[in-house]
Amino acid sequence: MKARKVSTVIMLILLMMVFGDEMLDVGGGVGSVEEKAGERIGDDGVVIEEEIMEGGGERVRDLSEHPWPMFQHDARHTGYNPNAVYDNPGRLKWRCRVNERIAESSPVIDSMGNIYVGSVGVKESGEEGDSGLYAIDQEGRIKWCVSLDWVWSSPAVFSFNEKTIIYVSTRDGKIWSIFANGTTVWWYDFTKRSAGSSLTIDNNGIIYLSRTDAFLYAIYPNGTLKWKIRLGVNLLGSTPAIGQDGTIYVGSDDTYLYAIYPNGTLKWKFKTGDSIYASSPAIASDGTVYIGSDDTYLYAIYPNGPLKWRFKTGGVIKGSPSISADGVVYFGSTDTYVYALYPNGTLKWKYKTGWYLYSSPAIDDEGNVYVGGFDGYLYCFGAVAPSEPVGVSAESGDGYVEVRWGKPEDDGGAEIEGYRVYRREVSGSGDGGNFTLLADVGSDVYRYRDEDVVNGWRYEYYVVAYNREGEGNSSEVVMGVAKSRQ
Repeated sequence: MKARKVSTVIMLILLMMVFGDEMLDVGGGVGSVEEKAGERIGDDGVVIEEEIMEGGGERVRDLSEHPWPMFQHDARHTGYNPNAVYDNPGRLKWRCRVNERIAESSPVIDSMGNIYVGSVGVKESGEEGDSGLYAIDQEGRIKWCVSLDWVWSSPAVFSFNEKTIIYVSTRDGKIWSIFANGTTVWWYDFTKRSAGSSLTIDNNGIIYLSRTDAFLYAIYPNGTLKWKIRLGVNLLGSTPAIGQDGTIYVGSDDTYLYAIYPNGTLKWKFKTGDSIYASSPAIASDGTVYIGSDDTYLYAIYPNGPLKWRFKTGGVIKGSPSISADGVVYFGSTDTYVYALYPNGTLKWKYKTGWYLYSSPAIDDEGNVYVGGFDGYLYCFGAVAPSEPVGVSAESGDGYVEVRWGKPEDDGGAEIEGYRVYRREVSGSGDGGNFTLLADVGSDVYRYRDEDVVNGWRYEYYVVAYNREGEGNSSEVVMGVAKSRQ
């Protein structure tokens, strides 16, 4: 009886999120569409009119323009980014400190590469601190912060009318709409202090979220209520995901992962060793379903229900796994580590952070992985620029200086694409001005003969290697003096 009730509720939620409320007869459970939002303010600070039509109209853009627009990537909550083409070697590119803690709020990424994540105000002393929504650029620098009540859930990003909007739900019972420059557009007040789920947005711009008041809400892009329906159950916890065949997957605190047919009947269930309270399923391109459990394992389940493999960590897994195009699975654990697993369940790499990980990773189209930690840092993992070429030397002759070098000791986790040689002329006073680019050669070239020299003049050189992340550190500077034959 309990399984039937759960399956019916989950089917209802997913149908409305993905296919729209026209698929359902919500009848008298729908709330009044006349409930009003807070003021809507334009970039210039002036209250604006209802410029966005119900449902978004023709101004709405495709969600796919954003690399990771919402929790678990898409409205089906697959946790899979098919465009993340580059291998991720697990190097720490940067970490950015926000105020206090990043709990279950998972990052989202817009088309410009900006990352948005929420924080909660929990100090080590247990006192409340600052919290809000943060915008962080690709280099790990904070662009702005909007101070809000605690942001437990994940934001969502959407574009319409040539503007990018970030939506976020807060603990004080509000949902906020914020421009990409940090200006508030509108807020909707649910009038009751209650926690909210992560947000889901359909291709018409309709925003869906559930709250601990047992209602599922649909909000127009202009901040007015479309409808609400009471489902009679606390909807927070594991968020459902939908497979390509329409199968609905969701975890439960009764220790089971459930697979449910689109008609609401049970397809199969898989028992883990403990509750699945907050981890949500992720679905790979081959149909494999990944989910974490409080029993410290990440599970890989075949689409028809048997165990494929499981991987043990040192703590409970509250966050959800994410999958890149090459099938690598990323997730965090309360043992403080971020993990990357190959599709066969073996460890690719792991990185120790400063505290528990409740947040779920996001993956951009370059394959970079972002995850928030309870230590208050947003971490970015990927490839980095290479170290400096080694063994650099200069050999001089009649009318030339030949510079030689060896491979860097560290390629930064990405293929070396080439080397650049820089040069400056050194006058008798020793002041040679700035170095300028002399040559750009291939990755299999380890020498360059400079014949644009004057015998008797001194020249200084250094070499850098570069990969897809850019130039690495400069080598040591070497000097050459072209000499005429005696």
